Amino acid sequence: MKTLHSLQLMGTALLTIAAVLLAAGGLHASEAKPAKPEAVALIFHADWCGSCKAMEPVIKEARQELGDARALFVTLDLTNDETRRQAELLAAALGLGDIYAERGGRTGAMLVVNRATGKVVETVTREDDAAAVVRKVKAAMKS
Repeated sequence: MKTLHSLQLMGTALLTIAAVLLAAGGLHASEAKPAKPEAVALIFHADWCGSCKAMEPVIKEARQELGDARALFVTLDLTNDETRRQAELLAAALGLGDIYAERGGRTGAMLVVNRATGKVVETVTREDDAAAVVRKVKAAMKS
């Protein structure tokens, strides 16, 4: 089960990298350019983290409620050394390596970053419900 979840997270990471490359013009895309995210939600996850497990359904519900909002959700998997290295590279590719480093490998939170400023403007924890997550993501998009 853990391997399947790790593979799903790696697949998500690969899709995120592809989206970043498309946005940066690194891959040839059609004439229509994809919209750039106004906010990035960095989810610091590990399979063994109880807070992470509690947050998963809440974040999923919030993503559905946000619909077409220009928010990119990125899961940084810190389960083991291999996934941690990939998470570090992904954060760096997104220009968020400093935020990743400041977090120091701690799991169980989602940091919401305003893309225009590159600053963390909101933090989501296991105490937040889906409505709070939606409010925090929208606030980050406006700040």
